[in-house]
Amino acid sequence: MLVVVVVAVVALVVVVVVVVIIVANLSILIIIFLYNNIHIYPLLIIHKLYKMIYIPA
Repeated sequence: MLVVVVVAVVALVVVVVVVVIIVANLSILIIIFLYNNIHIYPLLIIHKLYKMIYIPA
């Protein structure tokens, strides 16, 4: 009976570790993706604001 509990706990720990690793990798990928696009988005937003402000005037 003790063996079953130990196996269950080990399996649970392994699953948690795998999930944490996957989430960490995904978050790193998302951060890299955002970092690569950060240079583009502000320019687009500024461009849109510029159009909104200056073209009607």
